[in-house]
Amino acid sequence: MTAKQKLFSFLFVYSVLQIILRVAISDSLLPDEAEQIINAHSGFEWGYGSEPPLYTWVQLIFLYLIPHKILALSLCKHLFLITAYIFMFLAAKKVVEDDLLAIAITCSLFFMPVIVYEAQRDLSHSVLLFTISSLTLYLFLELIAHPQTKIYLFIGICVGLGFLSKYSYILFISVLIISWLYDRDFRRVFLDKRTILAILISLVIACGHIVWAYQFLGDSNFTRKIQTVKEFSFLVSFGRTIVTFLSFTAIFIAVFLLFFFKELRHSREIKWNKFLSFHLVSFAVLLLIVFVFELKKIKTRWYLPFYFCLPLYTFILIQKDLLRKKLKCYIAAAILAAISILFVFILRTAIPDITGRYRRLNLPMRNMAEFFLQKKYDNFLIIVENRSMAGTLQMYMPNSRVITPEIQWKNLPKHGGVLAIWEKDEKIDIEGFLKKLPPHISQKVNASLKTKVQQFSANYKYSEKKAHYEYSVAFLGKQKQQNEK
Repeated sequence: MTAKQKLFSFLFVYSVLQIILRVAISDSLLPDEAEQIINAHSGFEWGYGSEPPLYTWVQLIFLYLIPHKILALSLCKHLFLITAYIFMFLAAKKVVEDDLLAIAITCSLFFMPVIVYEAQRDLSHSVLLFTISSLTLYLFLELIAHPQTKIYLFIGICVGLGFLSKYSYILFISVLIISWLYDRDFRRVFLDKRTILAILISLVIACGHIVWAYQFLGDSNFTRKIQTVKEFSFLVSFGRTIVTFLSFTAIFIAVFLLFFFKELRHSREIKWNKFLSFHLVSFAVLLLIVFVFELKKIKTRWYLPFYFCLPLYTFILIQKDLLRKKLKCYIAAAILAAISILFVFILRTAIPDITGRYRRLNLPMRNMAEFFLQKKYDNFLIIVENRSMAGTLQMYMPNSRVITPEIQWKNLPKHGGVLAIWEKDEKIDIEGFLKKLPPHISQKVNASLKTKVQQFSANYKYSEKKAHYEYSVAFLGKQKQQNEK
């Protein structure tokens, strides 16, 4: 078995273990998983809330083909992840022309917490962004080496799909092009007339969503992920940007220096290249965004499309001075880091009494859903503020429609009654809660009825102390048609 085959085999086995672990450890959902379940009830749309539609489109296919919803969710995500790793390897192989070195570059991703931990724990659209970005990088390198018409076609398709995956892809592809234009070989293929063909293809693919997005530009749900501050301080935001940048890259940089500091110190190849240009321009653009939009901070996962290829640059610097034995030790350390994440996933959920933290996967959401079904609360409109709760209840109560203030609905779903559910610790005003909903829903739900708030509880999963999760339920009334019946 070649080194490349060993890498692909490990990625496959590792993904299978992650999927099995996710299915086995809990029947509750994390926020991004819950969002996909809620979106699935809308069917195929040109957009969902504040996100483009591509991930949900693919997820819908998995949910249709696989009855076990959590398996469908996990399988879809890990298919994208393993594809991203493969294209990262292919891109690295294009540059370094050595399988073992390309494997080391690919395995370096295991030292990036957002990729090895957060992406596998609870990211969706960012995972697809990672996949499309790695594919784009590979196609650009392939275009420089072999400027064939079919590569331009593939790039056009890829860019169109990238726009449908996450809006930050537009920033990624723009920075990639701008930062590489100084390179004569890239400039030659980019200024080719076939680039127009690629642009037209991407616009055709994305045009449906562009029209949809234009209709919601001023909607608060559409822009809810942009966190601004009232009193903006560039120095404070700059400091936070540095901190989040280090949280994305610090572990990789530390391990890289631990293994290869000697080679880096003696390297004479530290010079400007396409990847250094890309990373520097990326950071400058992110800082510019912070300043122009007066952002509170840049989230760590926002660095994903810009710095997932950082290992490619660092290994280029020391390529000529590397010892094969040390390189294999580095790969082994990366694989060990990846395997350790499996145990982290188990421990953070399975021992809540010891850690003192009851996480979302510990919540007894399935028990809640079964309780509501026993109470004949099926075919209800259920309003919740917790996205994880919303998705899990929707999964186990398919005849009801569960909504949150974050999710846009064109029409009020037909229902037999209305329930509001929230965690007991959250002191919530019913009318204020309903006002957070889109007007076309909140106006139709009669909150002026005399409501009776009831308290319920269920045991947290894996709690030997039988700790209780407490929640409140308010019955808001039935539709007039139901009352007439």
